[in-house]
Amino acid sequence: MQNQSHAGSTRTGWLYRAATALLALAVLAGCSDELQPPVAVIDAPATAFVGDVVELDGSNSYDPGGASIAFAWGFLGIPPGSQATLNNPALINPSFTADVAGTYTVILVVDNGEVPSVAVSADIVVQACGGQRPLVASIAADPATPGVGETV
Repeated sequence: MQNQSHAGSTRTGWLYRAATALLALAVLAGCSDELQPPVAVIDAPATAFVGDVVELDGSNSYDPGGASIAFAWGFLGIPPGSQATLNNPALINPSFTADVAGTYTVILVVDNGEVPSVAVSADIVVQACGGQRPLVASIAADPATPGVGETV
């Protein structure tokens, strides 16, 4: 008798677990559209030069449910000695001035007011002077020794 009782409770326990799992799947399936996070997408140049204003673009980010999204940009890393800052981290398209050569790593998270996106990042490699020294032409006055009142 004890053995039958144990067998019955095992079958009942299995059935209970199966029913609970099915119920959980049904609840999750019914809510999956509502719980999908927005998707952050960064469009940025891969390279730039010192002194360039680097424009970032998050306009391809979206919410699968069509909700409006807010933007939160930041730096994960900047080269040593850089003082770079984003002009407005809440804009869809902020910018910064690349002030020293090296790698600038930006991050973007978008939020629909319910759940944030997964953070995405992009590297922008900044080079000094386009990889070449600037050419400086010699400057000479004509005439070589102008007098007072002469046009040079």
